[in-house]
Amino acid sequence: MTESPEALKKKEEEENEENDATLGQQQQQQQQQQHQEAECIQLNKGQESKRLPSPQTDPSFL
Repeated sequence: MTESPEALKKKEEEENEENDATLGQQQQQQQQQQHQEAECIQLNKGQESKRLPSPQTDPSFL
């Protein structure tokens, strides 16, 4: 069964739209992942600074 050029073009456009949609989702997931990693780093930094002796956490530090 041969499809007319118009039908083929429409099919191609639909496939491209689907690809664009999945690409958009992948990019969103990557951004979320990077955001989560950044949050983890900030949390780790916060925990580290709590562990370091400071006037607030260690009275004998003064």
